[in-house]
Amino acid sequence: MARSLRTYVLLLFSCLGACPHELLAKEDRKKIEPPLASLLPLEQAWVVTLPFPPSAAAAMDEARVYIPLQGDHIIAIDRRTGETIWMVDVESSWPPLVNDGVVYIAASDELHAIDAATGDRKWRVPLGRGP
Repeated sequence: MARSLRTYVLLLFSCLGACPHELLAKEDRKKIEPPLASLLPLEQAWVVTLPFPPSAAAAMDEARVYIPLQGDHIIAIDRRTGETIWMVDVESSWPPLVNDGVVYIAASDELHAIDAATGDRKWRVPLGRGP
């Protein structure tokens, strides 16, 4: 009876796509892991703890990373050092857009344009309805 049970187990493993001989072998096999091939040389430059959790995805330009935060804030962080450059009070649950030194932020009822280097508000336009 033990022999027929072994036969059924081998048949079951074969139906599931596993090689029964490898499963029954007592050899210690080393797991072969593929080599890591990096497309670019990568190294961590800094780690920063944000004052509030992000409310949407970040955007970046050559110099800074712009992150909308919960609690009605957007923060600009220096890409080289991780230092906070500026933080302004604008609520947004949308990723900002950056173009020609201006950060565009869609709030629930306004569109804001903020100077990317200083955080100064350039203009804001009320929206008839949400973005």
